[in-house]
Order: sequence, then C-alpha cells, then structure tokens
Amino acid sequence: MNKPNMPEVKPRSSSCQNCDRLTEIEGEQLCFRDGRIIRLTPAEGEKHLPLLCEGWRKPPTSK
Repeated sequence: MNKPNMPEVKPRSSSCQNCDRLTEIEGEQLCFRDGRIIRLTPAEGEKHLPLLCEGWRKPPTSK
C-alpha cells in the first residue's frame, strides 16, 4: 500500500527519461521511489505535460 501522498499511478513527466528512478519492464514504465513502485502512464494527449517530477533524482555519473 502506498503512502497517501504517493500515487500508485501518475502521468510520466518530461524529466522521467533522465531520472535515476525510471525503470522499464516488459514495456511498462515504472518509478521506484522511497521503496514504492509507481506506474507511469504515457503523457501523450496530455494538454499540460508536467516538466519536472517533484521526486526527480539525477542519475549517478561515472568517474
């Protein structure tokens, strides 16, 4: 069960492609955040596409 402030499903934002939490399994895009799994729905057809997720995290860089 998710925390009340964390949805089980949410629209994918523009920043998801460059986020450390994004995972794709068998065509489903998922966000692993704070031990929770959030299913990301396609943002196509959305009038106002969210640009940045409030939980966005920069991917680790290699040295």
